[in-house]
Amino acid sequence: MGLRWLLVVSLAVLLVVVSDASPGAAPFRAAAAPAPQDDAQSGVDASRVMALETLWNQTEVDRDTSAITQLIPETFFSVDSAGGLRTQSEYLDYVKSNADHPSEIKNESLVAHAYGSTVVVTGVYRKKGTAGGKHFSERGRFTHTWIQVKGAWLCVARQSTLTEK
Repeated sequence: MGLRWLLVVSLAVLLVVVSDASPGAAPFRAAAAPAPQDDAQSGVDASRVMALETLWNQTEVDRDTSAITQLIPETFFSVDSAGGLRTQSEYLDYVKSNADHPSEIKNESLVAHAYGSTVVVTGVYRKKGTAGGKHFSERGRFTHTWIQVKGAWLCVARQSTLTEK
C-alpha cells in the first residue's frame, strides 16, 4: 500500500504543477508506460542485475562500503522501511555504523523488468542478525531501480517496506 500511496501522491503533485502552468500552455497528456522489453539482451541485463542484487546483500552483511560504492552513484537515494530518506553518503554511513549486525540477507520472489538501459527489480528480502545483543529476523518487500552507465549497472533508487518483524 505504501508504494501505491507514493505513486498517487506523486501523480497528484504533477497534476497540480501542470494545472498551474501559464495560460495557453499545452494541456497535460498522460503517456502510456513503456512495456518491458522482451529481447535476449534484456534477459541478459536482468540476469546481471539479479546477480548484483545478491552481491549487494553480501556487501551489507560484510559492511563493505567500498564495494557498495561500486553499485550506487552519488545521486543514489534510499527510502527505508520506516520512511526515512538517505542519500548515498548517509546510506554508506548507516551500513558502516548501524547497530544492527545482519548475519544473513536473502532475496526471494525476485522479478526484473528491463526498459532500455533501466532495470526495475521487485522482490522480498529476509534479514537475520543481532541488534543490541538480541536476535532479530525481518521480512519485507523492496523495489530497486538500476540504470546502465558506461557499461556498468548502478542502483539509483531503492525503497523497502517491512512486512514482518
